Amino acid sequence: MSAEEDAQRVMRIHRMRLQKRGSLAESGRRLGRRPKIVADWNRNKRGMRAMDLLQTQEAMGIRLPAELFHEALFTLDTDPAEVLEYAREFQGLEVDPFLAHIKPRLEALASAGPSKDAEPWPSREEEVRKLDLLRRRERAVARKQLEILISTELELMEQGTRPRRAFGELCGELGVLAAIYRLAGRLDDAVDLLVQVRPLVVLAADFRVEAQWYQKSAYLLVDLGRYPRADEFILRAQDLFAVVPSKSDQLRTLVDRAYVLTRAGQHEASLARLKVVIPLLPAVEIENRLAAHQIFADNLRFLGDVEGACHQLDHAIKLVGDDLLARAACLWSRAKLLVDLKLIPKALATFAEALPLQARVRSAGELAELAMEYASLLKKEGCRPELRQLAADLAGWIECLRGNSRLRDVVDDFQALIEFDELDEVKFRQLLVRLQAEKFDGLRLAKKTSRSQKA
Repeated sequence: MSAEEDAQRVMRIHRMRLQKRGSLAESGRRLGRRPKIVADWNRNKRGMRAMDLLQTQEAMGIRLPAELFHEALFTLDTDPAEVLEYAREFQGLEVDPFLAHIKPRLEALASAGPSKDAEPWPSREEEVRKLDLLRRRERAVARKQLEILISTELELMEQGTRPRRAFGELCGELGVLAAIYRLAGRLDDAVDLLVQVRPLVVLAADFRVEAQWYQKSAYLLVDLGRYPRADEFILRAQDLFAVVPSKSDQLRTLVDRAYVLTRAGQHEASLARLKVVIPLLPAVEIENRLAAHQIFADNLRFLGDVEGACHQLDHAIKLVGDDLLARAACLWSRAKLLVDLKLIPKALATFAEALPLQARVRSAGELAELAMEYASLLKKEGCRPELRQLAADLAGWIECLRGNSRLRDVVDDFQALIEFDELDEVKFRQLLVRLQAEKFDGLRLAKKTSRSQKA
């Protein structure tokens, strides 16, 4: 629809709603205006202001006036890729080179569609599954292997053999890559990739593939702050998994929905769901149980039950196995809880245990940001030897992770300020500002403002 058509539809639904409760004239009187004012607004080719639309409905006793927009515009056939595209951050980062390389190839595959023959296609589902797990231990290694796998898959499909199953396999691989982009903070790249994947999902004609797309997109929408849409996407994933059917995936979407509610600030609602879901999770569903206990802990901490949150994290930590990302996250959360409980020595020890694990699963920019959180507590407690050790360790980790020169400069300044005992509150805040500017380590900003500042 065009903007004009959308506006006309909103006005039409608005008029119908008012007339169900009385008349346009009555709504004008209830607003304290002349009776014909609402009718005049409706005849205006440029429509009505949002405030007028909502206030006229409110005046007529219509509950939830904003639902007008949902009824008028959010139809079932709305392209979910466009919903995702609308939510983008516009971060101003250059497109990831690999994504830029494969984008036209993905578009060409979508245009070509599946081949008519039904040639067998070797399943790489288990390989993708292993890479999805590997990204939680060694993100850089997983990404490199994933890019090789995707390139191989594209080459095979470009040679002419394109069964629908191949489209489904490719969607799974690209979905894992999108998750890597998201976790690295490259939200626009994640949006771009999932938008490119959507036509391939349709061509795969597989409910499970489509459900996984909605699932990956929902997590991205959470990071983009679009919680109601994320909830909608998770519910769609749940419905699709029910058709497959996949009990494990259905249970996972129940946990996912609790996560969406938690991030949306609906902690009581999230807890209510988790209390029902956790007993349903079989012992073998380790990933789902781990996620459920982590989310449970987050809710309890927000609601002030710090001891209960610690108890839930203890459950989670027992389940992490070799999942370094989960272990690092759980330990980091526990350290924060220990701070809340005023158990500072234990908190410091837990931060110290978690940070080397974070160094193995985070980018240089992410790691430096986390290290400053630990440094803030060390500074507050006057732990100067530990601060010096942290600065030395951080410098080594950033070097190993190939942090860019600007990020290394920040860490070098951090070291120097500690060495000369000059790390006061003002200088520390300045370091944090510089770190935030370098959050996307190794990436060059594409905004003109950035280029002009360098000039």
